Amino acid sequence: MPEAITFGLVCFSSLLVIMDPLTAAPIFVGLTEGMSADERRRLAIRACLVSLVLIAVFAVAGSVILKVFGITIPALRIAGGMIFVGMGMQMLAGSGHGTEVQQGNGVDLAVVPLAMPLICGPGAITTSMILMGQASTWPTRLAFALAVLAVLVLTAVVLALAPRAARWMGSSGTEVLTRVMAMILIALGVQFVLDGLRPVLMEVLASFR
Repeated sequence: MPEAITFGLVCFSSLLVIMDPLTAAPIFVGLTEGMSADERRRLAIRACLVSLVLIAVFAVAGSVILKVFGITIPALRIAGGMIFVGMGMQMLAGSGHGTEVQQGNGVDLAVVPLAMPLICGPGAITTSMILMGQASTWPTRLAFALAVLAVLVLTAVVLALAPRAARWMGSSGTEVLTRVMAMILIALGVQFVLDGLRPVLMEVLASFR
């Protein structure tokens, strides 16, 4: 039992750092500008539920899924980066706010980009697959599941409370925050793409040696 508790704490801290709800919070505010408090709260909860399903699926059958479709972790990083860049460009142009993106473009923000790749990105997927692989007993598997649940509950709370801080800034401050978050989102997307390309380029360079 002490082993399971220790393993659960490791899972909680690892996933909390990878998912980083404090980084996701301002991006969530920028993406949901124009939504009511209830809509934002429901969206945060739904995004975390979708993330829970994604982590559960990849933790149990992630390696099989990736092998079946021939998908690599670097490819996931590049795809996530492209999504971030696209959403960031929309926000920067003033066309990616809340309901406009969700309804006008037929995109559910709870799924893209909140659940995937913002909350449950390639890092979270990889980490969950590794941790689940290390959970060799039922107590450690239960500890892993509880750790995932705890992190996502904390993430939902942080996202739901984030708009209150934005309201203190006023409409002008929120508009500035949206533009700043758009630039950060684009930068994160570029970093995701670079992280995905790095192992591919290293492999190509190694083949010429």
